[in-house]
Amino acid sequence: MILRDGALYDPDLDRFFRDLPLNGVRSRHSLRAYGYDVLVWARFLSEACAKTIWQADRHDVLAYHRIRRRADAGQRISAASWNRAVACLERLYRWGVQEGLIAEAPFTHRAVWRQGHAGRRAQIAARNGAYEPAARRAGVSFITLDDYRRFRAIGLEGFFLTAAHAPAPEIATVSAMRCSPISW
Repeated sequence: MILRDGALYDPDLDRFFRDLPLNGVRSRHSLRAYGYDVLVWARFLSEACAKTIWQADRHDVLAYHRIRRRADAGQRISAASWNRAVACLERLYRWGVQEGLIAEAPFTHRAVWRQGHAGRRAQIAARNGAYEPAARRAGVSFITLDDYRRFRAIGLEGFFLTAAHAPAPEIATVSAMRCSPISW
Protein backbone atom coordinates (compact mmCIF):
# COMPACT_ATOMS: atom_id res chain seq x y z
CA MET A 1 0.00 0.00 0.00
CA ILE A 2 1.05 3.58 -0.52
CA LEU A 3 0.46 6.07 2.27
CA ARG A 4 0.29 9.87 2.06
CA ASP A 5 0.47 11.84 5.31
CA GLY A 6 -0.27 8.65 7.24
CA ALA A 7 -3.45 7.87 5.30
CA LEU A 8 -4.09 5.52 2.40
CA TYR A 9 -3.20 7.28 -0.87
CA ASP A 10 -5.87 5.63 -2.97
CA PRO A 11 -8.08 2.63 -2.08
CA ASP A 12 -8.29 1.53 -5.72
CA LEU A 13 -4.50 1.52 -5.98
CA ASP A 14 -4.39 -0.57 -2.81
CA ARG A 15 -6.78 -3.06 -4.48
CA PHE A 16 -4.43 -3.19 -7.48
CA PHE A 17 -1.52 -4.17 -5.21
CA ARG A 18 -3.64 -6.83 -3.48
CA ASP A 19 -4.68 -8.25 -6.88
CA LEU A 20 -1.10 -8.54 -8.20
CA PRO A 21 -0.45 -12.06 -6.82
CA LEU A 22 -3.64 -13.24 -8.54
CA ASN A 23 -2.41 -11.68 -11.80
CA GLY A 24 0.92 -13.49 -11.90
CA VAL A 25 3.15 -11.20 -9.79
CA ARG A 26 3.98 -13.37 -6.80
CA SER A 27 7.63 -12.71 -5.98
CA ARG A 28 8.13 -10.30 -3.10
CA HIS A 29 10.95 -8.69 -5.09
CA SER A 30 8.60 -8.06 -8.01
CA LEU A 31 5.92 -6.73 -5.67
CA ARG A 32 8.44 -4.36 -4.13
CA ALA A 33 9.59 -3.19 -7.58
CA TYR A 34 5.95 -2.58 -8.58
CA GLY A 35 5.41 -0.59 -5.40
CA TYR A 36 8.51 1.51 -6.03
CA ASP A 37 7.64 2.20 -9.67
CA VAL A 38 4.06 3.19 -8.85
CA LEU A 39 5.20 5.35 -5.93
CA VAL A 40 7.68 7.30 -8.07
CA TRP A 41 5.04 7.74 -10.80
CA ALA A 42 2.42 8.90 -8.24
CA ARG A 43 4.87 11.41 -6.73
CA PHE A 44 5.72 12.75 -10.17
CA LEU A 45 2.05 13.17 -11.07
CA SER A 46 1.25 14.82 -7.76
CA GLU A 47 4.21 17.21 -7.59
CA ALA A 48 4.87 18.02 -11.25
CA CYS A 49 1.40 17.73 -12.78
CA ALA A 50 -1.00 18.22 -9.82
CA LYS A 51 -2.87 15.07 -10.87
CA THR A 52 -3.87 11.79 -9.29
CA ILE A 53 -2.73 8.50 -10.71
CA TRP A 54 -6.07 7.98 -12.48
CA GLN A 55 -5.94 11.40 -14.22
CA ALA A 56 -2.68 10.80 -16.11
CA ASP A 57 -2.55 11.22 -19.88
CA ARG A 58 -0.07 10.68 -22.71
CA HIS A 59 1.61 14.07 -22.15
CA ASP A 60 2.37 13.10 -18.55
CA VAL A 61 4.08 9.93 -19.76
CA LEU A 62 6.22 11.99 -22.15
CA ALA A 63 7.19 14.45 -19.39
CA TYR A 64 7.97 11.55 -17.05
CA HIS A 65 10.21 10.02 -19.71
CA ARG A 66 12.10 13.30 -20.10
CA ILE A 67 12.72 13.50 -16.37
CA ARG A 68 13.62 9.85 -15.79
CA ARG A 69 15.61 9.13 -18.97
CA ARG A 70 16.97 12.50 -20.11
CA ALA A 71 18.01 13.97 -16.76
CA ASP A 72 21.58 14.46 -15.55
CA ALA A 73 23.71 11.34 -15.35
CA GLY A 74 23.32 10.99 -11.57
CA GLN A 75 19.52 10.93 -11.71
CA ARG A 76 18.95 9.13 -15.01
CA ILE A 77 17.74 5.53 -15.00
CA SER A 78 18.76 2.87 -17.52
CA ALA A 79 16.61 1.84 -20.47
CA ALA A 80 16.00 -1.52 -18.81
CA SER A 81 14.75 0.17 -15.62
CA TRP A 82 12.57 2.46 -17.70
CA ASN A 83 11.06 -0.51 -19.55
CA ARG A 84 10.40 -2.30 -16.25
CA ALA A 85 8.57 0.79 -14.94
CA VAL A 86 6.55 1.05 -18.17
CA ALA A 87 5.56 -2.62 -17.89
CA CYS A 88 4.41 -2.02 -14.32
CA LEU A 89 2.43 1.10 -15.21
CA GLU A 90 0.93 -0.58 -18.26
CA ARG A 91 -0.32 -3.41 -16.03
CA LEU A 92 -1.70 -0.84 -13.58
CA TYR A 93 -3.63 1.01 -16.26
CA ARG A 94 -4.89 -2.16 -17.96
CA TRP A 95 -6.24 -3.18 -14.55
CA GLY A 96 -7.78 0.29 -14.17
CA VAL A 97 -9.56 -0.05 -17.52
CA GLN A 98 -10.85 -3.53 -16.60
CA GLU A 99 -12.13 -2.23 -13.26
CA GLY A 100 -13.85 0.74 -14.91
CA LEU A 101 -11.71 3.35 -13.15
CA ILE A 102 -10.48 4.94 -16.39
CA ALA A 103 -11.63 4.90 -19.99
CA GLU A 104 -8.19 4.33 -21.52
CA ALA A 105 -4.55 3.99 -20.53
CA PRO A 106 -2.22 6.99 -20.96
CA PHE A 107 0.03 5.06 -23.34
CA THR A 108 0.05 5.00 -27.12
CA HIS A 109 0.40 1.66 -28.88
CA ARG A 110 1.60 0.71 -32.32
CA ALA A 111 0.98 -2.45 -34.27
CA VAL A 112 3.81 -4.98 -34.46
CA TRP A 113 3.92 -6.93 -37.73
CA ARG A 114 5.82 -10.09 -38.53
CA GLN A 115 6.32 -12.01 -41.75
CA GLY A 116 3.73 -14.76 -41.88
CA HIS A 117 3.23 -17.82 -44.08
CA ALA A 118 3.43 -17.39 -47.86
CA GLY A 119 4.94 -13.93 -47.50
CA ARG A 120 1.87 -12.44 -45.83
CA ARG A 121 2.27 -9.99 -43.01
CA ALA A 122 0.49 -10.83 -39.78
CA GLN A 123 -0.10 -8.47 -36.88
CA ILE A 124 1.25 -10.02 -33.70
CA ALA A 125 0.24 -7.47 -31.06
CA ALA A 126 0.06 -3.82 -30.16
CA ARG A 127 3.35 -2.64 -28.64
CA ASN A 128 3.50 0.11 -26.05
CA GLY A 129 5.20 3.14 -27.63
CA ALA A 130 6.84 4.11 -24.33
CA TYR A 131 9.18 1.10 -24.37
CA GLU A 132 12.75 1.84 -25.37
CA PRO A 133 14.16 -0.61 -27.90
CA ALA A 134 17.73 0.17 -26.82
CA ALA A 135 17.34 -1.83 -23.63
CA ARG A 136 19.32 -5.03 -23.55
CA ARG A 137 16.86 -7.90 -23.62
CA ALA A 138 19.15 -10.65 -22.33
CA GLY A 139 22.75 -11.20 -21.36
CA VAL A 140 23.14 -14.33 -23.48
CA SER A 141 26.09 -14.58 -25.81
CA PHE A 142 27.09 -17.57 -27.86
CA ILE A 143 30.53 -19.11 -28.26
CA THR A 144 32.01 -20.99 -31.15
CA LEU A 145 32.22 -24.77 -31.19
CA ASP A 146 36.04 -24.60 -30.91
CA ASP A 147 35.77 -22.40 -27.79
CA TYR A 148 33.28 -24.85 -26.28
CA ARG A 149 35.57 -27.81 -26.94
CA ARG A 150 38.49 -25.95 -25.36
CA PHE A 151 36.34 -25.13 -22.32
CA ARG A 152 35.20 -28.75 -22.06
CA ALA A 153 38.73 -30.14 -22.25
CA ILE A 154 40.33 -27.62 -19.89
CA GLY A 155 37.52 -26.58 -17.58
CA LEU A 156 35.59 -29.81 -17.20
CA GLU A 157 38.02 -32.62 -17.99
CA GLY A 158 41.06 -30.98 -16.41
CA PHE A 159 43.48 -31.07 -19.36
CA PHE A 160 46.30 -28.55 -19.75
CA LEU A 161 46.02 -25.84 -22.38
CA THR A 162 49.23 -26.88 -24.15
CA ALA A 163 48.96 -30.65 -24.07
CA ALA A 164 45.40 -31.67 -24.87
CA HIS A 165 46.15 -35.32 -24.09
CA ALA A 166 47.69 -34.92 -20.63
CA PRO A 167 45.29 -34.35 -17.72
CA ALA A 168 46.31 -31.86 -15.04
CA PRO A 169 47.90 -33.77 -12.13
CA GLU A 170 45.80 -32.07 -9.45
CA ILE A 171 42.52 -33.28 -10.96
CA ALA A 172 41.66 -36.92 -10.46
CA THR A 173 40.80 -38.87 -13.59
CA VAL A 174 37.54 -40.13 -12.06
CA SER A 175 36.48 -36.56 -11.32
CA ALA A 176 37.38 -35.47 -14.83
CA MET A 177 35.38 -38.31 -16.32
CA ARG A 178 32.43 -37.59 -14.06
CA CYS A 179 32.40 -33.86 -14.91
CA SER A 180 32.76 -34.35 -18.65
CA PRO A 181 29.45 -33.92 -20.44
CA ILE A 182 30.39 -36.53 -23.04
CA SER A 183 31.81 -39.18 -20.70
CA TRP A 184 28.57 -41.13 -20.68
